[in-house]
Amino acid sequence: MANQFDANALPNDKFGFRIYGVMVHLPEPQASEVVRFHSDIGANDLTTKPHCSIDNFYGPDDLDAVKAALAEVASHHIPFDTSIDFNDLRSGDWGYAYTLFRDGDHSALQADVEQALIPLTKRLRPTGQRYWPHTTMVLDMKPEEQPLVLPNLALLDLSGDMHFDSIELIGRVGPSRGGEYQILESFPLTG
Repeated sequence: MANQFDANALPNDKFGFRIYGVMVHLPEPQASEVVRFHSDIGANDLTTKPHCSIDNFYGPDDLDAVKAALAEVASHHIPFDTSIDFNDLRSGDWGYAYTLFRDGDHSALQADVEQALIPLTKRLRPTGQRYWPHTTMVLDMKPEEQPLVLPNLALLDLSGDMHFDSIELIGRVGPSRGGEYQILESFPLTG
């Protein structure tokens, strides 16, 4: 998740958003567990809802072209199931995230989304660094949250398969903490 720069320092673009994401929102009961975790560590100001990331970018010249590309990709992919790999918790200055197990359907969807968006967007990751499927538990962690993260992660029950039948394009306004985001469009996986 290392960025070439601080994504929070980007200005909002001509469409009114700082960065964009392609994601799938967590189903129940996992979504409620993540919201409870945020509350337990005092991270109630996170901008995004519980989700699994597929891609992130900024600076598209044509948002309609991005939407058309995502609609095309979604039309070639089927719904998929995934679950959290509890043996692969990653952390850094940016926060904490669990890797997701992925099968061929999930991996192909992610690769196709990325390839469709590379010519239309600016990338948040260094060139050549693959984006890994994950669910972010806390982003831009505050110092007082750090000692609460691991003990509270141990209390969560995020087990079980998660079924996803669409991808969503989101736009974020402001920072990852205290900002807001909007679901710009949902694209059913109909392949």
